[in-house]
Amino acid sequence: MVMIRILSLAALAAILINPCLAGQSEPLDAIGLKIDTPVTVDGVLDEKPWSRALEANDLVAVPVDRRDPSRIQTSVKILFDENFLYLGFECRDLRPDSLFAQTTARDGDIRGDDAVFALLEAADDEDDYYFFGTNVLGAALDGRIGKNGQGFDLRWDGTWRNACRRTDRGWTAELAIDLRSLRFEPGKDRTVYIALARIVPRLDRSFWSEPLDPAFRMSEIKRLNAVPLIQSESRGELSAFALSQVEEGGSGSFSAGIDAGHVFSRSFRGRAVLNPDFLTATPDFERVNMTRYEPCLPERRPYFAGTGSLESEFLPLFYSKRIGDIWGSVRVSGGARGWEFFGMSAFSKRDSALDLDPAFYAVGRLQRSWADAGSIGFTAANRLQDGLNTGTAGLSGALRFNPALSLSGQAALSYGPDGPNSYAFALRPSYDTETFHLDVAYLQIGERFGDQANAVAFIKDDNRRELRTGLIQRIPLKSRTLKTLSIDAQGGIAWGMNGTIRSWDASGGLNLELVRKFTIGLHHIRDYKLFEKDFRNRITRIDVDFNRAERWQSVGLSVTFGRNFDSSFDLFELRKSLLITRDLTFEYDLQRLKLRRDAVAEDYGFRQTFIHVLRLNHRFNRTTAIDIFIQSNSGIKKTSAQIYLILKLGGPLGTVTAGFLQGNAPFGVKGTQGATFLVKLAPSL
Repeated sequence: MVMIRILSLAALAAILINPCLAGQSEPLDAIGLKIDTPVTVDGVLDEKPWSRALEANDLVAVPVDRRDPSRIQTSVKILFDENFLYLGFECRDLRPDSLFAQTTARDGDIRGDDAVFALLEAADDEDDYYFFGTNVLGAALDGRIGKNGQGFDLRWDGTWRNACRRTDRGWTAELAIDLRSLRFEPGKDRTVYIALARIVPRLDRSFWSEPLDPAFRMSEIKRLNAVPLIQSESRGELSAFALSQVEEGGSGSFSAGIDAGHVFSRSFRGRAVLNPDFLTATPDFERVNMTRYEPCLPERRPYFAGTGSLESEFLPLFYSKRIGDIWGSVRVSGGARGWEFFGMSAFSKRDSALDLDPAFYAVGRLQRSWADAGSIGFTAANRLQDGLNTGTAGLSGALRFNPALSLSGQAALSYGPDGPNSYAFALRPSYDTETFHLDVAYLQIGERFGDQANAVAFIKDDNRRELRTGLIQRIPLKSRTLKTLSIDAQGGIAWGMNGTIRSWDASGGLNLELVRKFTIGLHHIRDYKLFEKDFRNRITRIDVDFNRAERWQSVGLSVTFGRNFDSSFDLFELRKSLLITRDLTFEYDLQRLKLRRDAVAEDYGFRQTFIHVLRLNHRFNRTTAIDIFIQSNSGIKKTSAQIYLILKLGGPLGTVTAGFLQGNAPFGVKGTQGATFLVKLAPSL
């Protein structure tokens, strides 16, 4: 055990000090690579600057139904010099022989072709966006469109060049846009606001309602991504905050902190915080939990965003929400040539509510990826509290035999002061095509694995051996009203390490996608679970969604009913996201749970629960915005609210925030916070 810990800490130390590896999640301010000599625009991304540039894939708008990277992969890199912005797209496709394009004319309609688009905002234009597009044949399309989705104008011609090439893995596109045609001053630091898109005609929806659909839906673009083009590669940023608050019935308090970041090179960056502000972070959204397990909640504190385990891991060996408020933290990331790493250490404050002493946390992750062959990664996380170490370490990997067949797996250990190491491993072969998916997975988790790992990780349950399988079949429908029918079936069985059957489940469902953006789903599940007694559950769910594939302008309704843990129930859900104007967004979620017989409900004194979550954001102009968040959970009599007025002064003055808070508390806990007023000053350099 001692040797394993030494090896784990040695690996973590190597991760933290190695300056030649690349970060897993790059900030937008680091993705543009400055070059001194222009590149040749020939559609071949083989010049040295392209190999040095980092991927900017987060800028590419990907529809929900195309987010499985085994089907379609799009990589984009950004270069710039004094006058030009260069975009390099690598559009991979499992079926390169299916690439389609028929438009060759300048400013022709390429929306039905395999194509890529860039949407930019000019330096001093508050009214219009400017777009540039090209298809696999190299046809060029540019123009401008009003930010309200009106005023589509193809008569505007920008100064730019483009070239495309077919490859054995898909196709590539290279764009060089003269920023002077968008009224940017040459040779100076500047910020470009940009969004990117790729059209795959055989996969993207066929019903278009806007001029740039399906590349962009103007009614759903809240704002573009800011990409600073900085002349100096090595740079730092320092910001601080001072926060004063007064709570109803109590005295005022004051806090302050520092946030410092530095980009040492293209392949290495670091960040350090001292007493960061988590008070003004968005709270966890309340929701109905129909299981007897702890829910896995998304991280909403900006500093910890993107620090969790890799999404491909069966066992999340690091869960940032295990760390409460902190006195300080240091994190580093960087990398190159297929290597990626991330490392972080943090020192937490005492948690009086949970009676937890301060602790020191450390986490490191190292991964090596090969474009078509797969990847292998190592993750380690540790908590040092009261002189005792508790944590996890493990390997994860994926191997791709051909475009359809792959194998992924993970092996991990957990350790702690109360017992010997415990082990877990998982293995999953899968077969994927554009219309079919099949996987079989085996998972084994030792008896005490979760007890030790959950000091830093998220392990829902342990002491189990589990065998699962899943199948999805997508059937294209040649109809004026029906687009796709999806059939899915899943099942699994789990045993305790002593051979006792602990659970089994079997489920099936249908999803029918209509041409006019409606989706109708029907799913049914039957399962068995062993807790203090045997429970046999049956659940049926009906979903109706409009515009589900889009972030904004979507509405969803769900009705779920059945029997769960000796309770007959029905659950109604409403989800609504609207972009009312370009600067005004509205989100609302409603859940109503009605229990007809439930011992748990009787314990808490309720049989019906209403959960409301509302969020409203309005940007008055580039410097002023208001953010409103209100939620309530009648089951625990919880009501919380956050209202912030944000003023961005710019330059060293930073931002000023005035806010009102009440009832803030962790998920599933009734808040006791009284009405609180605060003012936060955040200057930056």
